[in-house]
Amino acid sequence: MSRPADLPDYHEPPLNELVLGVQFDPIPGYSTVDAGAIWSLFRSEFPVVQEQPPLAPQFETFGGGPSPGVHIQFGPMIGHMRLWFVTEQGDHLLQFQPDRLLLNWRQNGEGTYPRYEQIAKAFQESLSKLCNHVQAEMGYELDINQIEITYINIIPVEDTSEQSKWLTIFPAFGFPIEAMSANFSEISQSEDGKSIGRLHHELRSAVSIDGRNKALQLNLTYRGKPTLPGIDGALELLGKGRLAIVKRFTELTTNEAHNAWKRTK
Repeated sequence: MSRPADLPDYHEPPLNELVLGVQFDPIPGYSTVDAGAIWSLFRSEFPVVQEQPPLAPQFETFGGGPSPGVHIQFGPMIGHMRLWFVTEQGDHLLQFQPDRLLLNWRQNGEGTYPRYEQIAKAFQESLSKLCNHVQAEMGYELDINQIEITYINIIPVEDTSEQSKWLTIFPAFGFPIEAMSANFSEISQSEDGKSIGRLHHELRSAVSIDGRNKALQLNLTYRGKPTLPGIDGALELLGKGRLAIVKRFTELTTNEAHNAWKRTK
């Protein structure tokens, strides 16, 4: 897995978190008894375990389905908790629930961004472990129905009104901006014109707990259904999502911002 030669690159990107994940049909017969065995697959690398509320299923639909952002749930929600498996350093987080597996890299101030290729390789290894375990112990082959990839960027600012210095999508306003929020999405298409995914944009202002530090938070999430089965199909669409996000990020941000982040391509 190598980096595309024409992809924009930054030596010091404002990336705070990267999330790679897949959603699959719920594992039949899964119970809390199985949680310990699944943790044992990853325990040597992720020794800390936490419980979190489960994530609701999310599907990108096209051609007359529910509108983006609207979720229709039939029947009861998944009753099992979402498990967080965390590294000792806290910079990597593996999330599991009976219909999800996600890997997060999180900036904790102690290291540099390890790059997509390294994180994607680690996610592939974790997903392979889970697939093999479920097949061997439960006699079930995971059916991946969605992938998702999210880049969370934190752009420090002196004042929220600096948005035009960093972002191309907003002009310089003639009055001070206290807070801002914007959400929009776009459809991603294959070479033959078929809708294969959706890229979600979320921009909002943020303030530290003590109120001293301000920032613009730009989240870019790509989600869609793989056209090919299995892990290879999921990784292929994750790669397309990564390309879409990085290129759009570059278009949404200014040359001044690129210089600050030491763009190299």
